[in-house]
Amino acid sequence: MSIFRSLAKDGPDTTALHSPKWREDKDVPVKSLGEQVPFFYTRGGAVLPLEGQYRGGHAFLMANGPSVAALDLTPLHRRWVMTMNNGARTFRGNANCTVDEPSRFSLSMWLDPTILKFAPMSHFEKPLWDNRLVYVGEEQGGGCVEQEGKTPATAWRATDGWVQRWEASKLKLGDCPNVAGYRRNEKYHAPRWLNEETINWGNHGKWGGGRSVLLASLRILFLLGFRKVYLLGVDFEMSGTQRYHFDEGRTANAIKGNMSTYAKLQAWFAELQPHFLKAGYVVRNCNAQSKLTAFPFISYEDALAESGVQMGDPSRERTEGMYSRAADAKQGGATGSVAAEIGATGPVASEGGATGPVAGEATKATAGVHPGEPMASEPGMEPRSSGGESETPVVRGATRLQVKLREAATGPVAPLFAPLQAQLLELEEKLRGEDASEACESELFAMARELERNGTTPLRTQQQVP
Repeated sequence: MSIFRSLAKDGPDTTALHSPKWREDKDVPVKSLGEQVPFFYTRGGAVLPLEGQYRGGHAFLMANGPSVAALDLTPLHRRWVMTMNNGARTFRGNANCTVDEPSRFSLSMWLDPTILKFAPMSHFEKPLWDNRLVYVGEEQGGGCVEQEGKTPATAWRATDGWVQRWEASKLKLGDCPNVAGYRRNEKYHAPRWLNEETINWGNHGKWGGGRSVLLASLRILFLLGFRKVYLLGVDFEMSGTQRYHFDEGRTANAIKGNMSTYAKLQAWFAELQPHFLKAGYVVRNCNAQSKLTAFPFISYEDALAESGVQMGDPSRERTEGMYSRAADAKQGGATGSVAAEIGATGPVASEGGATGPVAGEATKATAGVHPGEPMASEPGMEPRSSGGESETPVVRGATRLQVKLREAATGPVAPLFAPLQAQLLELEEKLRGEDASEACESELFAMARELERNGTTPLRTQQQVP
């Protein structure tokens, strides 16, 4: 297979032209045995297991349309934000995504360890461009200064000690921190777009052209586990005066090319939207004037509110007692723990679950015993001896909770249960029928809660009694 010019310089990407493990005639993956397919890599080719790291999270995806300039971006510092290309010039987010040559993007962004950078893995060995504004000290200040081998157009020094770099960097992309490489493809096909083994960013000219970092960014966010994405700056409109929210020029031909890509993306996103919704991937557009109409609109303010509702207000939440909570619970107990500590299971432990009104009978059902009949450890009305202690009748139809309470009340901690002896005997009389009534079960729960309030749970009192 011949290699297209756009991929000829991307060695590791040449095999990713279109996911080779897919049968395109049926749109089904060959990876039917469930093998793991890595998506993100280090410079050395080691796998970065980032898939699902932000499972269920909300993310803002900031594109580069000029509408971003009208927003108050301060609240975004408390949200997860991915920028694209040189968007980090306006806002320093949590991540940034690129698809083009790394030398087109700011070196300060590549060198920022707080930003997780996603770039084609074939770009790791490509050079960067130094456009940084760096401080060298006011003592070296002066006017525009010519350096050896450089003209004032390539290096100048401001009077306040800051120097604007504008030269080829000695660094390569792989020398920079926090960079995740990915393998891309350039044959768009909606049915497989969310599931293919490489990341699509549009079509090569052979298939009609049209490629965008927006496609790659949305797929990466999905792989990371985000399931709600809010689009900012996706204006889908460009002119000689309305270009980006950062400084950059555009020729007439470049503007025409961008507008053509916007039209293709409009159709592709409309095609992808049903697949997104089926996968639970909700994408919404925060620009009411955007030309992209494939995704529903949500105001920027509502997006901020919705994305923060899970976290509440961290600045005012209670932290006092978090370190001692477990110890406090052990000393004071928690409602319902008595039932758990003395062997109650199912709905008894959770104070009336969904498996029936009588938890003990539900326990019997799971053990293969018909409701109303004694379990193996409950031989009907036969007496049971416990090492010289008074015989305690095991009542037919009694629940596991009632039996355990009775055993505790006649054991070594019996004095602590004395105030409840009469109530327990009365309940035994009520439980002598074929089935334990729901009313009696409720009374047993009340007993458990009373024991908890008095600090007489069997587990704790056994530790106290010699």
